[in-house]
Amino acid sequence: TYGCSGSGCVPATGYINSSLSGWAGLATASGYGVLVGGNISGTAITINGVSSGGTTGGGGAVMLTAGLTATSGNININGLTTTGIAVGNLYGGAWGTTPIIANSGAVNITGTSTTTGNGIELGPNNSISAKSITIIGSEVGGTYAVYLNTLTIVSGGTNLNVTGTVVTNTDTGIYQAGVITDNAAGSNISFITNGKINQGGAISLVANTTSTAVSVTYNTTSGTKDSSVISGVLTIATGTNTTPINYIIKTAGAAINPAAIGTSVTNVLPGYILLDNTYGCGTAGCTPISGFINTTTANLATLATATAGITINSAIYANGNITVNGVSTNNAIDYSVAITSTAGNVSLNGGATTQRGIYNSTASTITANNITIIGTSTVAPVWAVQLGAMTINSTSISGSISVTGNVINTPGAAQALYQIGTITGASGSNITFVSNNIISQYGAINLVA
Repeated sequence: TYGCSGSGCVPATGYINSSLSGWAGLATASGYGVLVGGNISGTAITINGVSSGGTTGGGGAVMLTAGLTATSGNININGLTTTGIAVGNLYGGAWGTTPIIANSGAVNITGTSTTTGNGIELGPNNSISAKSITIIGSEVGGTYAVYLNTLTIVSGGTNLNVTGTVVTNTDTGIYQAGVITDNAAGSNISFITNGKINQGGAISLVANTTSTAVSVTYNTTSGTKDSSVISGVLTIATGTNTTPINYIIKTAGAAINPAAIGTSVTNVLPGYILLDNTYGCGTAGCTPISGFINTTTANLATLATATAGITINSAIYANGNITVNGVSTNNAIDYSVAITSTAGNVSLNGGATTQRGIYNSTASTITANNITIIGTSTVAPVWAVQLGAMTINSTSISGSISVTGNVINTPGAAQALYQIGTITGASGSNITFVSNNIISQYGAINLVA
């Protein structure tokens, strides 16, 4: 990336960059800018590469076919390409075995493609291990802004942050496949993009023994209804959590599908869960807010996904509140597994057009201290709410169940609220069903003294 602009000037690193007009004409058009063909070890490592050649099939700015190890400092990699991969381990048609290790420091990788290339593509045979990991990738006409494999934050470390920027919201902003192991108490994990997130790798966390609440966050609210989120299985190691670990997925009308969160009532997420695809705002550059997409404004046809808004098909367990806000022109919230809060409340709020706001597609139970269900539709639906079994935790004295199913601004004889499956209350429980249309409640109700 060295260069300078005047006769007799002293070349400086970083001169060739994406802000420099005509930069591609100054960069090599061969298969790579920098090729690491053998293992490198040093106290710290910095690699800066540019290329106006290469393809998404292999080649680009910084190509790794061997490993990097920093013994005491950081590893910094910056790549800039046009048609190739800005930073990757795909070269010559093969995925290189390329561990990137900075267990006493940070790994910081930035990859930018400007025409048809991919930003960062560190796929099979790659692993990254460090005290902190920051990945920033962008693409214009390629497929991936960021493509990652195995990631590890070592004990005593801090955060894992991944950011991907795409031009077309149907492109994948972040793809991640390998296991993510976070051995650092008090560590945050974030995936942020305006494109799709397909994060399939299982995430393993240690107990949060620090004094600060942390979170695992997926955020595509800068995108559109095409910027969907798929997340991997989340487990928490046994241990005493002194502060919460929270779990957040939010999109701007796009589909959400989390994998399992926690494993059972004895191994729960020690915090709250928020799944929300109702984010949006009305002007350029505004800050998206929850609830912008809704059945009262009736903006679902334009802003909401046509697939299920939020699909919960792997069980979720938390000791805090579980809040699910969903919208879709299909089923807004479709759950087919247990949703359990051992010490908090469950709130489902789903808005649809002609299908279902809340849909229990396979018989399963919601369990919590209090349960609030709100399903709405803009016109006569299949059902605004179609529910299964519900249970109030036995220790939740006066814990209540409230179910509302409405067709917005249209009272009448539409099918609004349907419930089957046993309802079990606790001492002092109130149970209410409210609708401006038909209620069909068939589940047995069991109350205690």
